[in-house]
Amino acid sequence: MHRASVLVIAVISASAAGLGIIAVIFPNLIPSAFLAVSMMVYVVLAGGIAVSAYAAAPRTGPEMMKRADAERVVSEYRDIIVLLEEKNDYLIAKWDSLEQNRKMHARDLTLARAIQRNILPREFPASERIRCAAHYQPIEGVGGDLYDVIALDRDIFLVIVADVAGHGVSSALIAAMLKAAIASYAVRYPSPGILLARINKNLVQQIPTAHFVTAVAAQFNCETDTLIYANAGHPQPLFRRGRTVSELPARGPILGTFPAVSYTEECMTLCPGDKFVFYTDGVTDLSGHADKREMFGGARLSESLAHHGALDIAGVVDGIKSDLASYTHRPDDDLTLLGVEISRKPPVRVNG
Repeated sequence: MHRASVLVIAVISASAAGLGIIAVIFPNLIPSAFLAVSMMVYVVLAGGIAVSAYAAAPRTGPEMMKRADAERVVSEYRDIIVLLEEKNDYLIAKWDSLEQNRKMHARDLTLARAIQRNILPREFPASERIRCAAHYQPIEGVGGDLYDVIALDRDIFLVIVADVAGHGVSSALIAAMLKAAIASYAVRYPSPGILLARINKNLVQQIPTAHFVTAVAAQFNCETDTLIYANAGHPQPLFRRGRTVSELPARGPILGTFPAVSYTEECMTLCPGDKFVFYTDGVTDLSGHADKREMFGGARLSESLAHHGALDIAGVVDGIKSDLASYTHRPDDDLTLLGVEISRKPPVRVNG
């Protein structure tokens, strides 16, 4: 074999080794498909040069390779090299396209997160009669859960928790639409049942048929000590009075599917110390460590509220959150908890 051929093969081998070392040290730097094709190109190049040198070398005797056979082998190697180079170029172009799509998706996700931060309340209305605490955990950085507490008057508050079917950017954008609808209609339609009906009419006209929304709306009137609530296909909230945990048993159709629906309102009297937990189905549908088929469920959630119920509402939410974290490594769906606690009326001050 000619010395020049040996030198070229050595250079090719060194290049292949260097590429392999880089791939080992920086595993995310070089795409695996590109690395595999590149290695094949190196091998074929080295083999082709070796065969070419072997064919060109002067030989005598019966063992001499026929020149025609050698030329055919060299031609086949050249065809393979051309094909591999084309495939390599295709993979590089495909990788560049995927990388551009990834960057675009990352920008969209960053924007969706910023939007969602703005639609969730940063703080709750200040009141001597009502205290709130919340926990929100999306499964994909952004999600379709929504909660809010809106002061309709000094002692009247609207609490709403909603869940857009699915998760991710599309659900987050629908949640933003829902937030805008709530902000627009809450003061004009303070009755929970009428509010849900008006929001439903709006969503039917705007969201795709593949999506729907569940929601619960509750009006806490701390002046009259009454709670009025309505439910649109949402998990029934829990409340704890004394040591007893019960559900708020209102039911109604989901939002965004049927254009002409109404929602029945239920009413109850509020007492100092009452604690309410509103939540999305990501809480009760949580899969366990040991058995993925066994969900956290409503019974465990009720037990958790009963267990932590002696704490203030922030402690109740933190306690339930801790129980959820102990039950599983990672949620299967977006997860929202909103706790509400009713305090005693402040004593009336008499001027004298």
